[in-house]
This record gives sequence, structure tokens and C-alpha cells, in this order.
Amino acid sequence: MLQLEIHKRDQTKAKLNKYDLEKKEKKELVDQNTNEIEKLNMIIVSLQKDMQGLREQYELACENRNLTGIQLIDRNDELCILYEKSNIQENILRTTEMNIKSV
Repeated sequence: MLQLEIHKRDQTKAKLNKYDLEKKEKKELVDQNTNEIEKLNMIIVSLQKDMQGLREQYELACENRNLTGIQLIDRNDELCILYEKSNIQENILRTTEMNIKSV
């Protein structure tokens, strides 16, 4: 009977050692995963900062584009006015030349 109890004790110790080893392996895996998560979170934070910078650059570029578009429209309006003035002056010149020739 003593042999049986010793054998059971040894089996229990073996199981306990096995469970301790599994616990250590799983703790190492958890630690590795925790470290990986921390690295990924740092990458995410860095990318979010980059994305914010790009968003600001994009907004600035859109504002500049809009201002340039408005300036283009204004210059086009000014050009149309100049063409109209030029056409009016050419018409006046032609009319005046015709009047001079007919006199």
C-alpha cells in the first residue's frame, strides 16, 4: 500500500510539474502577445499622427485650390471685360475711320 501511495504522489507531482510548465509557456505567450500589442499600438499612434498631418496638408491644399480657382474666375472676368472694351474701341475706330473716309 505504501508503494501505491508513493506512486500516486509521484504521479501527482508529475502532473503538477506538467501544469507548471504549461503555465509558464502560456505566461510567456501572453507576455509575447502583450509586447506585440504594445508595438502595434505604438505603430497605430504614429500612423494616426501621420494621418492627422496629411489631413491638415490636404485641407490646406484644398483651401489653396479654392483660392486659386476664385482668382482664376476673377482674372477670366477681367479678361472678358478687357475683350469687351477692346471690341468697343475697335468698333469706334472702324466707325470713325468710315466717317473720315466718307467726308
